[in-house]
Amino acid sequence: MQGASGARLGGEAPPGPPEPPEPPEASETVQVTQERQWEALRRAEQALGAGLVALEEGMAPELVVEHTREALAALGEITGETFTEAVLDAVFARFCLGK
Repeated sequence: MQGASGARLGGEAPPGPPEPPEPPEASETVQVTQERQWEALRRAEQALGAGLVALEEGMAPELVVEHTREALAALGEITGETFTEAVLDAVFARFCLGK
């Protein structure tokens, strides 16, 4: 009585996790239409650059992580995963509320 469990006990490993998805093609483009999105991209770029400099200069890992968090927060403003009061003000300034 070997069955499915016999195969596992026989030394065969269960299947591993699925392969990660392929990265997007380099030719793919993203359209940024709002000034606040451009500003968030600029902030993300600056934070990543500062993090790279900190890493290259051998600074404490906490500083590198902080720069990375800043970049992720800026990108999150674009994707909707994070937001700040300034983003809310910019979004709601486009709508007439209370009329």
